[in-house]
Amino acid sequence: MNNKLHHIILSKQWQQLTDEHTPQSAAQCLSFEEAMSVAYDMFFENFLDSPKIRDFALNLFFAIRKHYIQNWDKDWKNDIFLADLCRIGYKYDECYHCCMRAYKKFNDPPSAILLALAGCYNVPKPLVSIDEVELWLQQAIQKELSYEAALQLRGIYLDKEDQAQIDHWTKIADEAERNNIHTASCTPDIFKDKPTG
Repeated sequence: MNNKLHHIILSKQWQQLTDEHTPQSAAQCLSFEEAMSVAYDMFFENFLDSPKIRDFALNLFFAIRKHYIQNWDKDWKNDIFLADLCRIGYKYDECYHCCMRAYKKFNDPPSAILLALAGCYNVPKPLVSIDEVELWLQQAIQKELSYEAALQLRGIYLDKEDQAQIDHWTKIADEAERNNIHTASCTPDIFKDKPTG
């Protein structure tokens, strides 16, 4: 990393970074770990206040994935994390494609991937059908029952107007919430030491 870029990053001058670099050039100037840390900080420090910086950070994650594909693919949670960021940034098609990318890495995907895919239904123009989502949620619940999975399944039955299933999954979701049974966080290993919330 050159000295000027190093100074910009250390002083968190994100606007200057977006003015002087493209996401692709930033990814190429940084190591995988540095680029991931910069993209994370840029996104979470700016996702409410600066859509331009937020979008740069999101595109930086895509550039990192492309430039450091072997590093990226060592942890399937990178794709689910990126899918969550795409959802925050209203990039719903990209969110779906990130989830599918993670899904295709497994013969028997973890419930976190199934829940993320199911979440791709609740967008303006979903790329998934209600029947696909119902199947994924049932598979996720077979692996582990959680408040989030039960709540999402209840939402499917609300759309299908199946009152018996709505009542059933409302009861299960309420019970899971009372017992604090939640889906585990899907934070990539590279960010395990990053502050959350």
